[in-house]
Amino acid sequence: MTPTVQTEAAPVTAPRFNGIKRYLNPKEAADYLGVGHSTLSIHRMNGTGPAWIKWAMNVRYDVLELDRWMAANTVTPAPAPAPVTSKRRVGRPRKRQEVVA
Repeated sequence: MTPTVQTEAAPVTAPRFNGIKRYLNPKEAADYLGVGHSTLSIHRMNGTGPAWIKWAMNVRYDVLELDRWMAANTVTPAPAPAPVTSKRRVGRPRKRQEVVA
């Protein structure tokens, strides 16, 4: 017999995570993400925001989904290009020398 590996999922019935509610209304979710509730509403209408739950007339956001969405939208900036170190002449331009053939 081969041993089976079991992974434990987050408890679905847990009402709170370290003092934070598991399911947040749009205003609480917007505060959690640090954006305005209208911004979150626009993302919901466009389908670009975090996953949400529709229950009757209520909209709820799972805290785990909010964290997952934020992690998926993390942008790592590209390194800055190296500065150009060419010397710049200051003063009058040189006279062009004509080539005599």
